[in-house]
Amino acid sequence: MKRKEFLSLSISAASMAMLGIPGCMLADNIVFLHLRDQLNNGRWPEALGEGDVDFAAIGNIIREINFNGDIIIELAFESGFNGTRPIRESLKMSREYLQEVAGL
Repeated sequence: MKRKEFLSLSISAASMAMLGIPGCMLADNIVFLHLRDQLNNGRWPEALGEGDVDFAAIGNIIREINFNGDIIIELAFESGFNGTRPIRESLKMSREYLQEVAGL
């Protein structure tokens, strides 16, 4: 696939995985990636690794397509959410989880 210089994408890996969109289909145009976990019921967990997204598979795809852009962790909470720990701890747990499971 030839890279289209006029098209750059910021992709939600979880959305792509849940929709069944292969990362290789858009690989040449992905410049930024955000990772967020989600439960099968549509709710968001406190940290990555506590939901149903397969981050090991996402890590494999990221390596397969030789992605070298920026990756951020997104934590999202529903209105009225009462966390069980500080957000800083959830971010730390999420980063450690991605390093361990996805090699990111």
